[in-house]
Amino acid sequence: MGIYFILNSLPQVIIYTIPMSILLASLLAFGRLSSDCEVIAFKANGISLYRLIIPVMIMSFMLSMITLVFNEFIVPGCSYNARKIAFSTMAVQKIEQLSNNLLIRENSEDGTEKIIYAKKYDLQNGFMEDVVFNEFAGKNPLRVTYADKAVWEDHSWSLLNGKTYGYNPTGEVNSLISFGRTTMSLKKSPRDIADTQKFPEEMTSWEIMDRIKREKAMNLDYHWLEVQYHMKFSSPFICVVFAMIGVPFGLRPHRSSSSMGFGISLLIIFMYYVIMVTFTTLGNLNFVPAFLACWLPNIIFAGAGIYLIKKAAR
Repeated sequence: MGIYFILNSLPQVIIYTIPMSILLASLLAFGRLSSDCEVIAFKANGISLYRLIIPVMIMSFMLSMITLVFNEFIVPGCSYNARKIAFSTMAVQKIEQLSNNLLIRENSEDGTEKIIYAKKYDLQNGFMEDVVFNEFAGKNPLRVTYADKAVWEDHSWSLLNGKTYGYNPTGEVNSLISFGRTTMSLKKSPRDIADTQKFPEEMTSWEIMDRIKREKAMNLDYHWLEVQYHMKFSSPFICVVFAMIGVPFGLRPHRSSSSMGFGISLLIIFMYYVIMVTFTTLGNLNFVPAFLACWLPNIIFAGAGIYLIKKAAR
């Protein structure tokens, strides 16, 4: 079981390590060329720095394409399998409880927060058992409904055999209604609920886009999903960006030590991911369009790389 967990975890690790490896490789390779005066020899023979960079850019672009394929077709399934293996091996009792308990949160347009708990559920067949449906206005409870069962039929959830307790602003029960069947104001279908049990990295771009469309139709917050969708395509091109950054830093003055160059590369990686997290957070909050939130870090660092390459080529 352990080997299967490691194998399923590797694709996600590879996605993060490939860009870092390209940065270090380009920095060390051009650092060696510079220290051995090979760059000067190339220039003396009419070979410019731009020609030397071409193989690096081609290789980094190819690795970007490989990363894109990994990110789309291999990582989602492997990440999902790794999480299931981890739960089943390290927390058998906990996963058994999770498999028998479902918690759903949903916010309405009027600001009402809904929290639904089901002791047992079968999303494939569209039913829940021992359901508790809580509705809150801020921190104040509005209603609590207890039902024996919830069934998905005619594009809505029906609660069977239960009671609804209403609360006044002071938190006291002021009404009690018993019912045999009533409609639960939950917009999410069994398919929507099943999707929410998956993390974005466990979904393909098509699955994320399909979920975005359904969340839009339900007037739910979908901006964070748009960010995850665009990240599927922007993150692989970090390979090209880091290659562009690594080349000019590799062509450092000979007096600079290798350890200094290595430290600078780590600083570049740190700066990039700080900027990336900042923009993705702004995108999640809809302060910045999702497309820009994901691509701006690449654009900023690519611009810096082009500037440094031109400066080094003089």
